[in-house]
Amino acid sequence: MKSWLAKMRRKWVALRQLRSPGRGWYSLRVACFAAAVPVLMRLKLPVLHRLLERRIATAVRAESDSHGPGEILRCVESALAVGRPLVRPGCLTRGLTLYYFLRRAGVDVTLRFGARCRNGELMQAAGHCWLEQRGEPFLERGNPYRYCVPIYTLPATRPQPASPG
Repeated sequence: MKSWLAKMRRKWVALRQLRSPGRGWYSLRVACFAAAVPVLMRLKLPVLHRLLERRIATAVRAESDSHGPGEILRCVESALAVGRPLVRPGCLTRGLTLYYFLRRAGVDVTLRFGARCRNGELMQAAGHCWLEQRGEPFLERGNPYRYCVPIYTLPATRPQPASPG
């Protein structure tokens, strides 16, 4: 009973954040994108990257003034709390949705995909994805480097040439 009440309270708090029509429309866009994440993740990662980065320059100008990182985080967390069963919970939905909207707001973040490892061995079917800013986990509850090995990054980083030494 207590867990049901806690879930309902979280949903109510999330819905109360949609007070203004502008915030409501933005939250609806966030929820629709979050619901589409399972379909998007069926694409090859380079194709997904091109799709996510498309027309980012014009989007940055349009959205950078109205929604900061805190507002975007609240909208994504609300979509995850209220959107079930259409919005799947988890790091993949959270990470990809935050990445998409933060990049459009002009925040320079990367999205890391990693595999969990235990005793130096990669675990099958166990992964995590998280945001980074300037090489550090961003908007993450813990440090994913404690239990994950990075495998892929969006935007894909090119290896830097070795400096002559």
